[in-house]
Amino acid sequence: MNRKTVSFANQRGLRVKGILFEPDAPTASDAPPRHKTGILYLPGIVLGLTAVHRLSVQVATEFQQLGYPVFLFDHSGIGESEGDLFSGPYDEFVSFIKRGSLVDDTLEAVDYFAKCCGLREVVLIGHCGGALTAVYATEKSKKISRLLLISPPLVGESTEATGMSKAQSKEYLALYKHKLFSVSAWSRLFSGKSDYRQILRMVRAKVFRKRGGGVADDGRLNKPLLDGLASAGRRIDVKIIYGDRDPGIEEFRGWQEQFSRWRIRTTVIPNASHGFVTDESMTILMSELKAS
Repeated sequence: MNRKTVSFANQRGLRVKGILFEPDAPTASDAPPRHKTGILYLPGIVLGLTAVHRLSVQVATEFQQLGYPVFLFDHSGIGESEGDLFSGPYDEFVSFIKRGSLVDDTLEAVDYFAKCCGLREVVLIGHCGGALTAVYATEKSKKISRLLLISPPLVGESTEATGMSKAQSKEYLALYKHKLFSVSAWSRLFSGKSDYRQILRMVRAKVFRKRGGGVADDGRLNKPLLDGLASAGRRIDVKIIYGDRDPGIEEFRGWQEQFSRWRIRTTVIPNASHGFVTDESMTILMSELKAS
């Protein structure tokens, strides 16, 4: 199998570096054909092309063996690529990604990859923040024919009092039901010692449930991502894969019905975390990706 380091200059003149996995030319009748569809993998937010537990390398190896060219790269400012990485608090960096700050490099990588390997189309596989970037990029490129999204962040990481996830609201509701018969709890409530903002978040999460998807419309939902998914589902094939032990699984399950309406396929892998760190979960994940 042919693997080589490559690079291209982005619009800002920064050298973006990556690894190109090219399948061998078929030399036997039973060898897989060399496809005109390429696979471009986008890792989590700041992890570089090796991603979580080298997930990207596993993806590249598996698809290369099936005859697909695969491209892994570091966005500018990350890993081996040139540029300064965004610095600041974690919440600000999440917002940096949500604004689509990695989309331009991704679009240039798609064009470079397609030209370099003579491709008709490119499939984007994105994990976590990489899934978010993949959705945004799809809106701007006709070369992207399919999305395979692993654990896209449906809910942001903000801990502000304006929002609470479905799972959190259920936990707090159970706690407050228990406190209904607590004299000390009622005393704290009327004395002003209770956390009123927390109570408000719980009430909003339970009452103002988003009708279409069954998820609280609490300001923490990643609305640009959901809008992008709705648009992509109407135009190309989209599949979302989640592990049942992922922190965002409650929100994901709440949106599965809506995803179906948008013609987006969904799969939940049992006994799998956000990073699919066990051999069993990784094997199932690879099977799901290749079957798509």
